[in-house]
Amino acid sequence: MAAGSPALHPASPHLAFATSIARALEGAILAPERREALIQEARSLGLREFDANLVIAVVQDRARRGESTDDITGPISVLARSERSSLRSNARAVFAGAAIGLAVGFAILLVRWLTA
Repeated sequence: MAAGSPALHPASPHLAFATSIARALEGAILAPERREALIQEARSLGLREFDANLVIAVVQDRARRGESTDDITGPISVLARSERSSLRSNARAVFAGAAIGLAVGFAILLVRWLTA
């Protein structure tokens, strides 16, 4: 499924989850009890419930329109990219916070040294 998308790794939990959804569909219908089981599966794969529902919507929409659910890397790669970019921005925030904390700490030490 991920051969055409460089942003989505073949072992992506999003793709594994999409495959499970495609198997659980009856035409384009997903029974409520199957949906709940799929949401639990998504959590066990490390996906947020919101992302799981988006993947379900993408697969169901393709099934409704009669499109193949075999290659859904385009829409799902957007989800995987947003997850990676949020991790990068979290790392940047931590780095910026640490840098500011160190700068403030050094400034305090400098003031104490100068006033001692």
